[in-house]
Amino acid sequence: MFDKDRDNHLSLMEFYNGMVILFTKPFEELIEFIFNFYDFDNDNLITKEDIRTVLQYIPINTTSINPSIEYYILIKFNKKFKL
Repeated sequence: MFDKDRDNHLSLMEFYNGMVILFTKPFEELIEFIFNFYDFDNDNLITKEDIRTVLQYIPINTTSINPSIEYYILIKFNKKFKL
């Protein structure tokens, strides 16, 4: 998202510009940014696969989650998004 020159590194300016979008831009620009973040394959659609790809990058410490809470989250997520 922030890596505009696609060199697989963030320069200080790329990081700065990303933070500006997240914290100072109008709501419409923030929504566009978030949409683009989830549209992992850049096809202007957010698919189940896009969501799965993004969620794979989120570290989850399951040892600290109550198993019944984890089950509840999975069931609710699957029903809402029909995974």
